[in-house]
Amino acid sequence: RAPSPCFHLLQHMYLSTLWGQGFATSSCLAARVLAPLGRPQELHGTSAHEGPMAFMALCSELDSTVPVSSMLWTILFWATTSNTSVLPDTFGSATFKQMLSDVG
Repeated sequence: RAPSPCFHLLQHMYLSTLWGQGFATSSCLAARVLAPLGRPQELHGTSAHEGPMAFMALCSELDSTVPVSSMLWTILFWATTSNTSVLPDTFGSATFKQMLSDVG
């Protein structure tokens, strides 16, 4: 993780130059900013903690009795992308893990 957006973009420019065609990123910022500059970034996403966090902020009413927004985000992400890869921090709590395993 980069401490600032400028350093984040610089890091992506360096790594894509170093690794060439084999470099992929999950950074929408890098893809959006660098592509018009002639440095397209291949997006390869994971379900990290940013998606559920944003969904929890946008749909906080879903969590009024049971914390389902994080589980719902994950199910929607998997259904729309067919990408079931996750980072270790995606399963933020034992409750979330249990709710997700109960769903299926």
